Amino acid sequence: MRDILHRRVESWGTWPNVALLLVAFLACLKGFDWRQKWLGPSSDLPDARLGYTPDELRAVFDAWGQGRCQLYAITQVTLDAAFPLVYGLLFALCVARLFTGDRGRWLVVVPLLAMLADLVENVILAFLAWSARETIPPLAWIASAATLTKFAFFGASLLLLLVGGIAGRRRSLTSD
Repeated sequence: MRDILHRRVESWGTWPNVALLLVAFLACLKGFDWRQKWLGPSSDLPDARLGYTPDELRAVFDAWGQGRCQLYAITQVTLDAAFPLVYGLLFALCVARLFTGDRGRWLVVVPLLAMLADLVENVILAFLAWSARETIPPLAWIASAATLTKFAFFGASLLLLLVGGIAGRRRSLTSD
C-alpha cells in the first residue's frame, strides 16, 4: 500500500505540478492576509493557536460577533480547505522525491496526515462558528486536538524537507 501511495505521489511530482502548487500556496497566503484584514488585526484565530478549550473558543467567537464568525466559517470551508490540499500535496511531492529508499517510502504520509488533520479542524471550526454559541459542544476538543495534530505533522513535514534537502545536497556533492 505505501509503495502504491509513494509511486502515485512521486508520479505527480513534475515541475509544472510543483510550480502550480507553489503559485496556489502563495495565493492562499494572500487570501489569509485578506481574511485577517476583514476579521481585524487583533483577531485570535483558533486554528493558529496550539490548542484551545471550548470556553476559549466561545470567547473568540463572542468577541467577533455574527458577521465575522460567518466570514471565518466561510473561509474555513473554502480558502482554509484549499490550503491543506495545496501544502499537503506540495510537501508530499517533495518528500516522495527526496526519500526514495525502502525506509523512506512511508514518509510521504507525514504531510498527508497534516493535511487530513487540518481539514478535520477546518470543518469542525466552521460548523462551530456557524452554530449558536451559547454553548460550544465538546466537538471543540476534537477541533483543538486536530489543530495540535496539524501543527505536529506540519512541523515534521518541514523537518523532513530540511533533512531530505540537506542529505540530497550532500549526496550530489560527494558524487561529483
